[in-house]
Amino acid sequence: MARRNLLGLIALVLLGLAAVFCFYRPLAGYQTAGGLLLRVGMVMSVLWLAWPDLNRMPGWFWFALPIGLLAVLYLKGILVYILPALAVLLLVYLFYRKLRRPR
Repeated sequence: MARRNLLGLIALVLLGLAAVFCFYRPLAGYQTAGGLLLRVGMVMSVLWLAWPDLNRMPGWFWFALPIGLLAVLYLKGILVYILPALAVLLLVYLFYRKLRRPR
């Protein structure tokens, strides 16, 4: 629980600093830094909200996540063709599971 509290505190500090950099006139030159702090603060806030659910993720997910992110970054052109095929495979698999479910 302490990690979640620390994550929430960091998110609040980042959002507070973003507000200072964006709305305090003498620091108008640092408005870009305020935008960056706002984005990072929002991501940290979402992680704070999702923290209890992250513990329920399967172990393989944490290995597949970086691979999926790298695929999105480097294979954008190929993903246009792969994603519909994966969606069709997922639908076929779900239909198969529904038919094979023991009654």
